[in-house]
Amino acid sequence: MPVETNAKKANWIRRVVADGIAVVDAIRRADVTASEYSTSAFNGGDQANRPEYAITDEDLVAAGFPHLDASKLNQFVGGLAGLKTAYDGSAGILEAARP
Repeated sequence: MPVETNAKKANWIRRVVADGIAVVDAIRRADVTASEYSTSAFNGGDQANRPEYAITDEDLVAAGFPHLDASKLNQFVGGLAGLKTAYDGSAGILEAARP
């Protein structure tokens, strides 16, 4: 039985474009949320005015993330920033696939 390549190609195109758009949307959402790390002083950046906002190791355990500590959370937020930077470098190409 011959393989119907047109259907296979169309299926793959639909999947890769949908997955790519979902990744872009997730990176953009994560960037907005991660920005609160600094603006809300969750990183402990405003000790003079809002020290209670700093996220501690205990806060992470209480939130259900005992495998993280404050240092790893900081690295995680930095990693998200790296993803956003990578997206920014290719945004025109990636967004061209969006309908």
